[in-house]
Amino acid sequence: MPKFKPARTLLIVLLTMTGAINTAHADQAHSESHEESHARPGRSPQTVDYALILPANLPHILRFAAENSSALELSAEQLAEIRELVKAAPERVLKRLAQAEALEDEIARAVLEKGEKLADLQEKIAQLVALKRGATEAQINTLNRLQTLLTPRQFKMTVQFARQEAQ
Repeated sequence: MPKFKPARTLLIVLLTMTGAINTAHADQAHSESHEESHARPGRSPQTVDYALILPANLPHILRFAAENSSALELSAEQLAEIRELVKAAPERVLKRLAQAEALEDEIARAVLEKGEKLADLQEKIAQLVALKRGATEAQINTLNRLQTLLTPRQFKMTVQFARQEAQ
């Protein structure tokens, strides 16, 4: 039997009801997230599921800089700093996303199973917003650090590598 993802379903329903997304997109998003949850059971949270800004709009390019160091003609110093950024990113971003996933599930269970009202969930919703905002800010800070580390040409190439993989 498929695992039910109440947080994702609740989010899609709420966004549809508020007009933030239309029904066609909601159905597609629910179907895609439903398929993803079965394809990777027990998976760690993915930015695509939890971030405020989707990777299609703000790509996660750090690993592309590390993986394409030869093509980018990175110096030893640049590569060393990129490796440090790669090590720090999971703590800064993914830890918050894991907390957001747990909190989303908690909020969804509270509404769907316990019938809690919006007024009773305000503090948890504020925590969820703060977690997602923190993850997004950490991602942007990392991208800003990468921009200052690379030449404009290297940065542009790195973005292109990320976008090519996304297609």
